[in-house]
Amino acid sequence: MKKDLSLRQTAKIVSQPGGVRGVGMLIEYPAPGPQTMEVRWSTSKPRNETYPPITLVRVFSPSGDLVAFHEFPGDESGIFEADLPIPEGSGGIWRISFSGGRSGDLVEICAPKSDTWGVRGEMGLGVTPEMPRPGYVWVPPSAEGFLVALESGSPRGFRILTEAGEILTEGIREDSPRGIGRVEVDSPELDSVVQVVVPEQFAGGLFFEGVPGLICPTPEAAERLKGGLVESHGIWVGGPLQARARDWMVRQSGEIGNPNLDFSEIDPEALEEPRWDALAYGKYGPINNLGGILEAQNRNLDPSSPWYGISAPDGYLEGEPTWQNFRYTKRLAWMDASAIASAVAFDSEGNPAYGNEELIRRATLFAFFHIASMQGDDLLRDNDLYETTHPIVLTFFIYPGALSQAYWELEPWLSPEVRSIWKQGMMAVGDKSADFTGYMSNQWAHMMRGHLEVFLATGEERFLDYFERMMTAYLEGAHGVNSNFGQHPAGYFLENGGPDGNYDRLNTYCLVSSYWEYQELPEADPEIVDMMREGIEKNLEFRKFFWLPQPSGRLHSPTSMNCRTQGPFAGNGYPGDMMSRSEFPLGAARFDLVKGSEDDEPGEAWTFSYLAKSDGQAVNVIKEGIRRGIHAEAPGKSARGLWLPYLAQAFSLPEKVGAASLPFEENDRVWDLPGLFAWNLNRIYGVVFYEVPGSTRDLGLLAGGGPTVLWSPEVGTFLASMQPSSPVANRAVKNAKDFTFSCVYRETATGSLAYNAQEPVGRAETSGENLTEFVSRLGEDTDLRWNYQEEPDGLRLGVSLETKGSSDDNRLNLPILVSEEARVRISEDRSSLSFHRGSGRVRISWNSDQSGILETSALKEIRRLVIPFPRDGEPLTLQFAVEDEWGDEPQSEAAP
Repeated sequence: MKKDLSLRQTAKIVSQPGGVRGVGMLIEYPAPGPQTMEVRWSTSKPRNETYPPITLVRVFSPSGDLVAFHEFPGDESGIFEADLPIPEGSGGIWRISFSGGRSGDLVEICAPKSDTWGVRGEMGLGVTPEMPRPGYVWVPPSAEGFLVALESGSPRGFRILTEAGEILTEGIREDSPRGIGRVEVDSPELDSVVQVVVPEQFAGGLFFEGVPGLICPTPEAAERLKGGLVESHGIWVGGPLQARARDWMVRQSGEIGNPNLDFSEIDPEALEEPRWDALAYGKYGPINNLGGILEAQNRNLDPSSPWYGISAPDGYLEGEPTWQNFRYTKRLAWMDASAIASAVAFDSEGNPAYGNEELIRRATLFAFFHIASMQGDDLLRDNDLYETTHPIVLTFFIYPGALSQAYWELEPWLSPEVRSIWKQGMMAVGDKSADFTGYMSNQWAHMMRGHLEVFLATGEERFLDYFERMMTAYLEGAHGVNSNFGQHPAGYFLENGGPDGNYDRLNTYCLVSSYWEYQELPEADPEIVDMMREGIEKNLEFRKFFWLPQPSGRLHSPTSMNCRTQGPFAGNGYPGDMMSRSEFPLGAARFDLVKGSEDDEPGEAWTFSYLAKSDGQAVNVIKEGIRRGIHAEAPGKSARGLWLPYLAQAFSLPEKVGAASLPFEENDRVWDLPGLFAWNLNRIYGVVFYEVPGSTRDLGLLAGGGPTVLWSPEVGTFLASMQPSSPVANRAVKNAKDFTFSCVYRETATGSLAYNAQEPVGRAETSGENLTEFVSRLGEDTDLRWNYQEEPDGLRLGVSLETKGSSDDNRLNLPILVSEEARVRISEDRSSLSFHRGSGRVRISWNSDQSGILETSALKEIRRLVIPFPRDGEPLTLQFAVEDEWGDEPQSEAAP
């Protein structure tokens, strides 16, 4: 006989930024618990939906353990039902949570009868007639005021009253960050119950901040359920699992000690595989960072502190509301747990941290802080809705960095109690944020890597499914090229709508590290394996154009195409490109560009130990690491070392391929890719990045048809278009010194600067000696053409104007790279520039009847070659040539 499910609540889904959405109920039952529940979900799939939502319902026991789970189909419209059989359990407060779906969906929860229950948005609650009116909400003893934000609907009559009916607040503040306004209660009576009076006509959405927004039908139910909170050693936490984590943390307070790492038995000279062992050392290896991490943690070992167990600065947010007041601030210690775990789990003869019990305790404290401070609906909150509309931001770093990777590495050493708490907390975060993409591609990539790690550690198949769905959408560009998400057909990953050298490396690292783990799984889908392989190849095919060696052996990349930062594509951090070297020829070529050190000195391999090119260099990295010890880096530095397990995996694979040739090595070649044109002719290699194909957004990149980079084997890079500042901002040019990129500019009648590097760029048809021609605009009255021609001894660039104004006002700006002891001189007649570096020279000459000059810029490494356009209106023509023989050089101006 079917059990009576007479307790019913229907709510609408209201979505917040970050895809935060859901609804839940807390219900008290005696043993053996509810035994069954039902959920009905009514949804309509939009025609233009890019990515079907992951839609779940979960049931949790009074101890906070997941006991029932159902996933609804996400790619259909209709009414779907889930019948949830629930194992028998203890008496207490049971929780059911629906997450996912689409804004406006209706969710009905049906449960056995109980007089003690409450309903809440997780986080937004779309009000329906079934919601308790008035509703009763408990105010915790640690609250410091609260607000109710109104997403939509008519607010007339919305009030907050005491339990006895006294008015606490009425009227709506309209200066809310979102929606139609909010009501605030600044000084409520603590450990009390308030009435939330929602008028009958109100059918909008509610968000609570400062109190758990569990709306109950009676004050007795509100007092009994206490919003789902549990007190743990003086701090109210979001639920029973959170309390279990904090209880464990407090029990450790008398046990915390020193890891006592012993380096005395390590003989670097005797190690059989020093390049393997060295991976744990250096500035970005975990061993030499442990001291700084632990010292920062040691400052927060007071169990009564809300920051107990993590590396918060002294006095952090002292006197300000924090998570213990249900006000959420930026989270700390995103990755410390994984940095420590990487040291513990690295099985190496040169690793004194392997299996260290104290380090396992320390890593667990970091991880359990995030579980203990988790909101009752499993969100890792880090933004205050008093100030913003985004309830979560850094989940994409914390989920893999503090939870999944560290658990995956440490699971064999964990006690049953710790394993249970950590696994339940990690899965709760992963399920609640199952389809959270973050706000950029690299953030999405970190989330999917977290899902894969949960599967690797637990075998829970739904997390593998989350990973596969996300990875497919990410590589197929499900959100389109006019977005912040996924791989562009040109190969880079979209960050603020376009490429970015820094964040592309984070994307590649996540993709390559996931590829090596995923393709080994018996459960791996061969089509997804192939898709990941093709995605890596496509990314390397784009990035290869910007790996440019200099005479010193260092690499340099232009950055003007970046849409977020000044980070180069050729950077050594987040080394996904080099981690691909065993199977991808371009990855092998990238690693071959790493310059070894003379006399096997550590050199750059001290910063990134995976750059060691010989056993001798690796031995010296280890020696230096032992000499410096675990305190090589100061406390408070961001946790370093979490790359280690993936580096170890990648660098242990047999090398199946040789290195591919790179564009700067392939003479007499021209490349024409989406948004990028490149050539290597007559000893000059050049690239023009000119657009993000398919984008209609106003991006922060600087690309107007001028050269992005010019390079020659003799001198390296001599022209490099660079972003003037970071973070990149649209229209960031404040004065002429910010012209650190190729462009044409002029001063307007109002004194402002007009320039052409952020206008749409087109391609014109060319023939004969013309390589290509780009067409762009300068303001409203000037058309520009950039014509590139091959010359027997180099390159000819013609820049022409068609303007309704005077050409006297227009100037060509070219960014000359003067780093690495370059010497740059303008001729006496100011019609040419010679560029010297090492044993080579490049001459740039022009036909202008006005003198070119060298100007300083916002970047130390860039001098601006500024040339006025000819007075007669003719095109400005420049010739670039590599010169073998040096004549006398008239000197008039030199770059430092």
